[in-house]
Amino acid sequence: MFKILSRRDSSAILHTLDFHRYAIRTRHRVKLIINYAVSHNVRHLDIYLKCRFEQFPRCLFSCCTLTSLKLSVSLPQMYSKRVCFPNSLNLPASTSLSLKSFCFRVGDDGRVEPFSTLNNLNTSFEIELSAPSLITFNFKGIPLQKLRRSNGNLSTVKHVSFDVDNWLYRAATPLVLLNWLVELASIESLTITSTTLQALSLVPDLLKSEFSSLCNLKLLKVKKKYSLSVLDDGLVEFLLQNSPSAEVKIVDY
Repeated sequence: MFKILSRRDSSAILHTLDFHRYAIRTRHRVKLIINYAVSHNVRHLDIYLKCRFEQFPRCLFSCCTLTSLKLSVSLPQMYSKRVCFPNSLNLPASTSLSLKSFCFRVGDDGRVEPFSTLNNLNTSFEIELSAPSLITFNFKGIPLQKLRRSNGNLSTVKHVSFDVDNWLYRAATPLVLLNWLVELASIESLTITSTTLQALSLVPDLLKSEFSSLCNLKLLKVKKKYSLSVLDDGLVEFLLQNSPSAEVKIVDY
């Protein structure tokens, strides 16, 4: 592959690169290919590797021209260590992102926020979390993809906070948000903004649907934003139907 790239016109932009390999002799070759793609203003990058590969070159995660990124690394069974992603990404043009078999390091503040700067992201795939020690889950932004538990590894999550702005969400946001509440079924406290409730209210026939989640809820805190009056629409009662004795706090945000 690298011989092919090295012989092309070096002044020409590399628009798309699909690189799928099941065995690679050297990790150095992979880095050469990625460095070449980034230095030639690649826009769409699809990489699938089935080999022992621990680290992608840093330039990949600060590529200003990349609009679509798809990465998957499948490691041999005897090699359990997964590829670690950087703590933050700088991909200003990225609108589509797909990652498989990666792990994320927790920062000094106890948070993991690798996607906080991806403001143009509008396409991503289902999220599968494997976090058997996770206790607190805070989300602020637009939920675009469904959440899937990995072998019950979200059962340790006890405290959840959601803040979704009502003027930013997409058509799928209400149903995705409901999916997250269902998957985070064992939580004991839920903090949710009134704008998030407003997004949830757009789920068709929500109050008529069967809701089997939040059975262990002990505290529901609602933060009122922009003087919205969605608290009288039955949404609080909907969230409390399986935990009627839970404490409810309504505060200004």
